Amino acid sequence: MASEEWGEQVTAWVVMAPGATFDERVLINHSRTLLAAYKCPKRVFEMDTLPRNHVGKIDRRKLQPIP
Repeated sequence: MASEEWGEQVTAWVVMAPGATFDERVLINHSRTLLAAYKCPKRVFEMDTLPRNHVGKIDRRKLQPIP
């Protein structure tokens, strides 16, 4: 995702398991226990499904416009 300061920033889009509760802060804090600081997402967005291209790979270009 675009960032004025760095050009791009680490952003995550997640599909929650049935019955799970989405909490952006909890997900970011959990990622900090597993990843280096520069790899941790600054924002996390919830989606029902991730967009896929004709080959079945995640279509990252369709994720970009989400605010």
